[in-house]
Amino acid sequence: DPDNARQVRYWMAERGLVGFRFHPMYYPDEKILLTEQNGPMWEEIAVLGAVIQFHTRARDADQVAAIARRYPHLTLIVDHMGYPELQADAAAFQPHPRSSAIRQCLPEIVGRGGALE
Repeated sequence: DPDNARQVRYWMAERGLVGFRFHPMYYPDEKILLTEQNGPMWEEIAVLGAVIQFHTRARDADQVAAIARRYPHLTLIVDHMGYPELQADAAAFQPHPRSSAIRQCLPEIVGRGGALE
């Protein structure tokens, strides 16, 4: 939506939404979260303090990291831990200063399920 900042205002101010879920994994050929068109949307999200959930794969971690750096006060959630393939995607999951304790325990948590074997 070319006027996605207006949509953010509408859904939060008029409809009571507190956050949004983004799916960058459905756009493998572009860095959809970081496009120029989405800049105003992110600014509006930052002003309103929306909670953001990302349904993503590890290959998109750089986009999530860029948003986290640009808007450090936002609450960002990466569900499914980015569907990590821990051997191939280890660099995507390097610690971020604001990452939760669960991220720091990822190797132990996943290892219990045999994913590291």
